[in-house]
Amino acid sequence: MEYNNNTIKKMYHGNSLVNMAVASGGEIDMPVNLSAAEFDDYGRMVSFTIKNGVTSIPDYYQFNNISLTSCTIPSSVTGIGISAFANTGIHDSAGANTMFDVSNIDLSNVSGKTSFSSIFSNSCLKGSITIPNKLLTGSTSGYTTACYGLFGNSYAPNDNGSTLNINVYADNVVIPRNSFYLSCTANFSDGLRLTIYGTPTFLSTACICCSTGGTVTFADCKTPPDAPAYDTSYNFPFYQFKGTLYVPSAGLSAWKAKYSLIASQIKAIGT
Repeated sequence: MEYNNNTIKKMYHGNSLVNMAVASGGEIDMPVNLSAAEFDDYGRMVSFTIKNGVTSIPDYYQFNNISLTSCTIPSSVTGIGISAFANTGIHDSAGANTMFDVSNIDLSNVSGKTSFSSIFSNSCLKGSITIPNKLLTGSTSGYTTACYGLFGNSYAPNDNGSTLNINVYADNVVIPRNSFYLSCTANFSDGLRLTIYGTPTFLSTACICCSTGGTVTFADCKTPPDAPAYDTSYNFPFYQFKGTLYVPSAGLSAWKAKYSLIASQIKAIGT
């Protein structure tokens, strides 16, 4: 197999050749674009480090890898494919947990024009990650934007005190549909700590969060962000939101008036 130093290849997920090599006691060669990797007995990567200088991660790179617990992505990466880390980790009510720690993922140089929708969707996540302003810049419609469903239907359970800290810089940009739509399943989003800086615009249908717990903080929005008209609760941007929404104290009354369906859950920052 040939490797391109600047592009991560889809090698391990669903790769029967790798699984056969592991089953027969063979060794897995380290690809040139990784500096370290740990594998489970099925040839799935448990953790890995991408070499600095790699620029691209393809679609579905670790899709369905329930064994993945962490990875390190350097600032040289400028493009990440659709669902690259979707369906990673696992969480159920019986406590069978594998949580993917997103803390070492550097998105600072990823282009806002990259098609990386659903990149962390349907995953069990923890750690801290920053979403730069430019990743949302250029979003114009809910289902066609590059970052639609960024964390769609993912989990952030508060197991043993773990949290998922998402810091979003969204000044004068659009928050696409379902981008931060966390799981509705009981207690599976209690660890969410989503903080949004700047003054974004909403695109309806739970574009911010659908959660059974956790917190969402709008650090700078004294006036509730512009949004389309909402005629039904389903089109409401906080549809089924069960967490706590923190806003600047100077805008508390305006937020409660605009989002009256969750007025009792809206509080001033610092209270």
